[in-house]
Amino acid sequence: MKDIDLLILMHNSIKKLIKLYNTLKKYNHDNFKSPYSTMDFGYIQGEGIVNRICSHCKLHIDIGPIANIYINKINILLEKQ
Repeated sequence: MKDIDLLILMHNSIKKLIKLYNTLKKYNHDNFKSPYSTMDFGYIQGEGIVNRICSHCKLHIDIGPIANIYINKINILLEKQ
């Protein structure tokens, strides 16, 4: 199996999430302090071994949907990215 640079894969994933975030801004609700769903990027967690290619990593994010959009709809939008 070819070595895969997980940081490049994570970069591509983050680019898709940013596109999703911009799409979520179209679903707004004026009765909230933040009129659209929020997305906060936390951190990337990989293996803790120095000078080794990680076999897996995770991106921690928080998504705060507003009243007129549900997490199922967000998942559908993400799959379209």
